[in-house]
Amino acid sequence: MHKPPLVLLVDDDPSIISLFSTKLSSAGFSIIKAYNGKDCCDLAKKEKPDLILMDLRMPIMDGFEALKKLNSDPETTGTKVIIISSFNDWSAMKMTQDTARHLGALDFVEKGIDLNELVSKVHKLVDEHLS
Repeated sequence: MHKPPLVLLVDDDPSIISLFSTKLSSAGFSIIKAYNGKDCCDLAKKEKPDLILMDLRMPIMDGFEALKKLNSDPETTGTKVIIISSFNDWSAMKMTQDTARHLGALDFVEKGIDLNELVSKVHKLVDEHLS
């Protein structure tokens, strides 16, 4: 585990990246950023983040494909991933913790999450799964 823990934020929306990055940085996490699934996979191999927060709908390579690639590559398999999603707002697909686990992630957070709750969830998952 990195000291401080290294979180890879992956979303094609720069405002989400900025918001989450600012909050998590101020909570003591180191942050690296990617704006699509391909860059996520490349950075995950290179930087070995302690946790990835990843959107599902992105250009070039979506989060579904990126999760498959991360989980099938020996260099990144076992990397802890939390899906960040707004699927509950507009999609026929209802995202739940079980859905996230089925996709190969630990959990999910909705994009409208209270930022203090986000920090608590990330701290909890880092402490439980990475220490």
